[in-house]
Amino acid sequence: ALDWSAASGSLLLLASGSNDGRLCVWQVEDAPRCGGACLLEAVSPHGGALCGLAFAKSPSPPAAPLATVGDDGMMRFWDVRGGSTPVTEKRVSTGEVLSVAWSYQSDNMIATCGKESGINIWDFRMTHNKWPIRRLQGHEGDIVVVHWAPFRSGVLASCSTDGRLNIWDLQAEDPPDDSIEGTAKELIFSHAGHTAGVSDFAWSSTDEFLLCSVGEDNCLHIWQPNSDVYECEEGGAREDVGQEGREGREDSDGGGDGASGRTDGGAVACSGVAQESGRDAGAVSTDGGSAGGENEGEPPAAKRPRSG
Repeated sequence: ALDWSAASGSLLLLASGSNDGRLCVWQVEDAPRCGGACLLEAVSPHGGALCGLAFAKSPSPPAAPLATVGDDGMMRFWDVRGGSTPVTEKRVSTGEVLSVAWSYQSDNMIATCGKESGINIWDFRMTHNKWPIRRLQGHEGDIVVVHWAPFRSGVLASCSTDGRLNIWDLQAEDPPDDSIEGTAKELIFSHAGHTAGVSDFAWSSTDEFLLCSVGEDNCLHIWQPNSDVYECEEGGAREDVGQEGREGREDSDGGGDGASGRTDGGAVACSGVAQESGRDAGAVSTDGGSAGGENEGEPPAAKRPRSG
């Protein structure tokens, strides 16, 4: 696990954690002068593998701006100037916790996920509370990574061994009438283009709702939900986009002439091009160097978001 500090006007810090359980924080500018010595080092803060860590994203972070999670089901908070002892800690799961993320817009909103197939939302000010302030259900496997969107409050995404990358909106209204019973109202889109577990993903820092994802199918996807999934929210009212809008409609860059183009996708391509209802697939994909336009086989069409 790796993360850069984001506080402006302060030292540039890099934190790392690994399967050996060690947590290290470096002051990057001083690394050459200090011979690479760590600013903070904790040998085994979680008693096992350290699976995820995150700095607070706000320019004015809280007193303990580094959060870590691990195999012990604990979330611990660290003041990088305060030595190798956590400032506070909280049990967030009975199993392994694989990822932690701090909201860009709120100093106090933190998301965790792991082996329990649910995403927990916590308030940093309420670490004494036993239960999260929100729990998101929608995956059917281990949730390996969670990231908040950098451009809008309350929007986050998660990827799982179930092969899906879900986008959530904590401010979402009730789901459409045709949604499957038990589907979380916060689940606004589910990318189902990967044919195996999704290992990691990233939000674009310049284009809202543009994401890239990588999976155990050795594919890289660059994709974006169709604008009717999210643009209606800016006006305050959520449009009922129906089955296609919630599952498979995606915009993609990559016209056949090399220019940037957008296509409405009723299916999601992993390797090559798939079609459903006469429309092109909605993801640009590479699989170890082969061109995304090579049709090496059609993956299954995108499915509806499933209940957790």
